[in-house]
Amino acid sequence: MNQRSETGERRTLRTLSWVKSVHLLTFALAMPLGPQLARVMDFTPVQHGLFSAAYPLTAGLCGFLLLFFADRFAGRRSLLAVCGAFSLGLFATAVADGFVELLLSRVFCGACGGLLCAWLPVCVTRTSAAPNHRPLLSRTLGWVPAIGIGLGLPVVFFVATALDWRAGFVLLGIVMALSIPFLLSLPSLAHPTFARHVSERQLKVLLHQRRNRIALGVGALLAASSALMVTFFSGVMVLNAGFAERDLPIFFLIGGSVALLTLPAIERWAAGRNPFRVLIVISGWAVLSYAALASFGSNAAGWFIAMPVVMLFMLTNAARFAPASVLINLHLKPRYVARYLGLSAVAQQTAAGMGMLIAGFAITHPTTGPLHGVPLAATLATLLLGAAVWLAGGLQRHPRDTRSAVPLMRESPAD
Repeated sequence: MNQRSETGERRTLRTLSWVKSVHLLTFALAMPLGPQLARVMDFTPVQHGLFSAAYPLTAGLCGFLLLFFADRFAGRRSLLAVCGAFSLGLFATAVADGFVELLLSRVFCGACGGLLCAWLPVCVTRTSAAPNHRPLLSRTLGWVPAIGIGLGLPVVFFVATALDWRAGFVLLGIVMALSIPFLLSLPSLAHPTFARHVSERQLKVLLHQRRNRIALGVGALLAASSALMVTFFSGVMVLNAGFAERDLPIFFLIGGSVALLTLPAIERWAAGRNPFRVLIVISGWAVLSYAALASFGSNAAGWFIAMPVVMLFMLTNAARFAPASVLINLHLKPRYVARYLGLSAVAQQTAAGMGMLIAGFAITHPTTGPLHGVPLAATLATLLLGAAVWLAGGLQRHPRDTRSAVPLMRESPAD
């Protein structure tokens, strides 16, 4: 590969990472806005759950339908159209006046996000002639967007808190619109017709293999467990732990930064160990963080108590996907990676949306006082996490699990 083609590949991967990061930030921003939406828009917990779930549920449904045709439509022109529509949808969310308008704009953005879930892995694999696309996929769809959401969400959330919740969506709309000139400079990313048919057959093969369905179920359950607790995390910190809304960006900044900085150390610690046992340990830490959040209810939690809980909560939300992806990666052939990531993305989006819906019905907020039902939500999240560990045990017992492997990618629940 000459220097010019290497430069073009890097530019393409940076642009696709940019688009992926905005998709994740759009998914995540609705959740920490709960206290502000309840105060300004008079949202009930059920409405907040529906508002948060509308994006991932729509993205999961549209993404799954488009996966079977991704190789026919994915390309530069398609990405341009989707990113332009996505930006308009974010601006529409910012100017919506009522719950129905907000819900419809989130559904529209979710449809755009589902297209990105289906098309981005395909576009990434077309940037290089290398037969093994794991490094490209890991960098473009994994750790680079993870850093983007870890550092970008506190910034966007700070804007939404300091100005107005609408300002956060306006900022995301501008950032997505700024990606369009860079998309215009990309190659066409077209794919030969014979290769399209091969890729579509690969997707059908993945769906027909029982082990792949189990692996998808593990990722979906992990995402649902995380989303169930994350949806009302901000509400718990404000209404139950006694912090102000202006304190929330600090929690997200410190907790997210600690998670990003600590995650490589956890991956090094887990290297060479049994990934199933590592998943059990991290899941145990996650349950402890669930129980600690559920114990907040007397408006007496201080910074020295709340901050360790927040850091543990955010760290385990990210770290649990590393050993799970190792178990999945042990059997996955390189040519199936892109198709599997598309399936994994839509499964996790759908599961996260279901978790948000469950949280909206499990948690209630009386006229005054803290949120009720947080212990119930923590119990349901623990059960989902336990089901994920139980399913992962089925992957662990596979005879090929004795060979070494590296994580497929650093996945997340918005992926």
